[in-house]
Amino acid sequence: MPKPLNEADTFSRKIYKYLERELGYPKRDLGYCHEQGAIRTKAGKHAKRWDAVFMIEPKRELPVLLVEAKAENVKLKPKDITQLQNYAFGERFAPVPPPYLLLSNGSEHIWFKRKQLDSKDFEYCRCEGVKWKTAKAAQLGGQFRATLTLKQAIKLLKNIRKGIYSDLWNSYGSNISKIDNKAKASFEAILKTRQSFINPELKADNERSVKAVLSSVALSWTLKILFLKIISDIGSETDDEFPSKILSSIGKYGDAFPGIMKAAPYDGLVFSKKTEGWIFDQLVPVRFAEALVYEDSQNPIGAIYDGLVDSEKHDIQVKSLGNVYTPESIVVAMCDYAERILNGWKDKKILEPACGSGHFVREVYRRMRLANTPEGDGDKNDIVQAHKKTLLNLRAIDIDPFATQTTQLGIFLELFKERGVWKRLAPNGIFDLGKIVIKADTLGDELEVKLKGFEPTIIIGNPPYGVGVTEEVQNRFGLGSSDSYGCFVARCIDLLAKDDHLLFVLSSSFLTAKNHRELRQKICRTTALRSIHIMHRNAFARRDVFPTLVHLTKTDDLEENHYIFTDAWPVSPNDTDFTATLKKWASGASDQELPRSRFAKYEWPQPLVRFRLTAPPANQVDEEMEKSGGKSATHLLLANAKEIYPLIGGSPALFLTCSDIEITGRVQKRTIEFPSLKEVDAFAVKRTDSVWAPFVKLWQIAHVRQGLSTADDPCFLRKSPWVVANARRRNIKNVNMNCTIESANLAGLSKDQKKLGIEVLDPQSDKYFIPFDKGGEQNTEEGEFRSFWSPVDYWIDWSQKSVNKLRKRALPSNPKNRAYLRNEQFYFQMAIRFTRAGLYAPMYEQSFGGIFSDKGCLIIPFETAISNYLLGYLCTDVSRYLCKNFIQHGVMTEIEGIRQMPIPVPSKELYDTVTAKVALLIEERKRGNRGSSIEEEINKLFAAHIVLSKVEEEEIQTWFKRRYPDFGREKDATRKAEKAARRKVIKT
Repeated sequence: MPKPLNEADTFSRKIYKYLERELGYPKRDLGYCHEQGAIRTKAGKHAKRWDAVFMIEPKRELPVLLVEAKAENVKLKPKDITQLQNYAFGERFAPVPPPYLLLSNGSEHIWFKRKQLDSKDFEYCRCEGVKWKTAKAAQLGGQFRATLTLKQAIKLLKNIRKGIYSDLWNSYGSNISKIDNKAKASFEAILKTRQSFINPELKADNERSVKAVLSSVALSWTLKILFLKIISDIGSETDDEFPSKILSSIGKYGDAFPGIMKAAPYDGLVFSKKTEGWIFDQLVPVRFAEALVYEDSQNPIGAIYDGLVDSEKHDIQVKSLGNVYTPESIVVAMCDYAERILNGWKDKKILEPACGSGHFVREVYRRMRLANTPEGDGDKNDIVQAHKKTLLNLRAIDIDPFATQTTQLGIFLELFKERGVWKRLAPNGIFDLGKIVIKADTLGDELEVKLKGFEPTIIIGNPPYGVGVTEEVQNRFGLGSSDSYGCFVARCIDLLAKDDHLLFVLSSSFLTAKNHRELRQKICRTTALRSIHIMHRNAFARRDVFPTLVHLTKTDDLEENHYIFTDAWPVSPNDTDFTATLKKWASGASDQELPRSRFAKYEWPQPLVRFRLTAPPANQVDEEMEKSGGKSATHLLLANAKEIYPLIGGSPALFLTCSDIEITGRVQKRTIEFPSLKEVDAFAVKRTDSVWAPFVKLWQIAHVRQGLSTADDPCFLRKSPWVVANARRRNIKNVNMNCTIESANLAGLSKDQKKLGIEVLDPQSDKYFIPFDKGGEQNTEEGEFRSFWSPVDYWIDWSQKSVNKLRKRALPSNPKNRAYLRNEQFYFQMAIRFTRAGLYAPMYEQSFGGIFSDKGCLIIPFETAISNYLLGYLCTDVSRYLCKNFIQHGVMTEIEGIRQMPIPVPSKELYDTVTAKVALLIEERKRGNRGSSIEEEINKLFAAHIVLSKVEEEEIQTWFKRRYPDFGREKDATRKAEKAARRKVIKT
């Protein structure tokens, strides 16, 4: 017995044949029938699926018959009739339902005809089967429109914006000087505005500037058209269909919605009537409302804005203003966190100082409105009052006019979700959200005037970063950094009253970077740090931004404050645990469900971060060296040092090894004899009841210097044949190994050859390429960092011709591709190289003794004899832990950070043992052996010397797994074997 037909097959095989053969309905391939679509019904809020609707003509899609199909073996029931009529009265067909309905299981057909009552409402009565000719002649129902998904809506709006831009370019762009006075005044006003907050170099006679202005005008019109489309889609609010006269309709709504529909001076450049008709033809057959108004899982208006500005290469305001889309999961988590610390949203005042496309604002608005609505949702008046209170207690700011426009639109759609709300909020017909979402510069002088005494309980959001501010703004906030997000933090701290909150997404660069020291000082002196949450570097889609979530409370009670530092570095947005880590942070949960290798939580006493100081300038150390006879800096030289305030996690006990200040009973100043050096002022750290471990800072026993910068120019550089260069160095050619000078032979070069270059007679056989210490290509396939020693990856052309070219590039008159020959007095010295850039930096190896670079810097000990001891310690696990947690958190290790590295003062036995083992390990590496057992022995020697507890050793190991989750991951064995064989052949 054959299986009964389901609904779709019943419609295809039976119902359609019945309509076509018996009642004359058109064939399916002619496009009169639209099958399977979503509809929001009269009875419920959720979208349902109807089966088919017949249109009077394919292009205009005017409905004449709605069909609900049932499976072949289903007996038709009254509830099926109710379902069908709910579809007919639903929003898709409002305000007038289709003339005819059909309910069928393929053998039984129940027809209904629309009837209008005296009350002007409609009902359906049963009727006989309706022929196509009769159906076409009926009074039509409401306009049927295909509902677009959000992705489809963005695609269509991109096309509309492109069309408007092309129209504007044809009208104005080809000869901007000859346009009429009104349009010219608008153009000049837009250009002046963009010069003020984007680029002062934009000029009216520059084609790129003209395109940028016209692109922004096209964006403004597109957003207004979008708003017009939404309010016409919803229909019952306005009783309007999408108008054919778009420009006049925008003007009509301008007084009612000035913040959205008026955008002077952008309104002065207008597209043509022809484009107006084209836009109407594009938009009248479709609906946006379902995707934009009723979707709760995202900020669709923000997504549309982000999609639009990404579509035009002339949208320079996006990059210039640091607009970055905040993922929904992060927005939700931050709002959950805020809700917890505020104990709910009711009667709280919220400020978003860089609202962008409104992702935070819409989420906050929704929550505040619900908090202000009485339990059980209340009556209509209660809901209106909840909206009024929410609008009173919410403010958002952005310098970008398009950002404020879209954010206002997002709030307006929150009002549209409940019928009649906006009309009751604005009985005079004017609804100006420009007082809620304010166009202003958060860093400007006019902010207080714009806010008019609004005092936020919490400031929340994602300020722009990667954007430089002017020197005037830097000086106003006294931060010594041009990065905008630091200025936003400082400004918002000043706006807060005591015990009020700041909750921001910030780049993790501010946690330890030198150029944000003043920002950290302001934070630690005026606020109580409450929480720092480290996220995956790619937590923002398609961006590598290393974000953190930071919570501060304005207060002057700091001495007893502790903050929570949570680390979810290895958990990417594609990981199932990503949302779980955000929820743990947001909830403040104390349990440790996730393994510490995935998520760690530390409690830090805020006053402890004051115990690290800046190192003295290198020139002062050099002067002290002369006094000491070239052995060491014998004094701490910290009289003029400044507090660094690193905002960090990790083990507080291990952080004490980095201290530059005495702490009673825990850290003491001592004068210590360092092997091969004179006495050095040190800090002894109490590790157990009976053991004090002394430490000096690296700047006290060694120079740390940057070298030559050539911008990775393939004119000078070559790579060894086995090196797979990264994308930035992909144009660098392989070196001719016959023309290289090995490290052991560099001592044979004369003083003039080292200074002026090597004379080359035969470029194919003369030796003139010397080793170049720079950031080598990291290869973690074997589960080990580069350390101690590795073959030369890169070589530099040190011919007289090349050196002469370098010196010419070094002149100030050559700003393009300029070379910087720093610290030449240290060229051609054997020392310790450290790579300071990249995820795995710093990495330490014995240098090659040639030229060193700005990224492959040198550590030059004051006494050569201590080099192996220093190298041994710097390559240990504990050294890396201290550096990446307490010295330099980010991927770019600063010279000043390395100078402050704590170095344990060794006993003679430890010094001799480590020195010998490092020499042995380097020889093993040169012979092609890893010598991993020796490296592990060195690790254990220092762990014992510092007296690491078992808990601290476990902490270091779990931190390694968290920081480098891909370290040592299995790679393609064949590729590894081929690479190893190739390297062996080349070396031979």
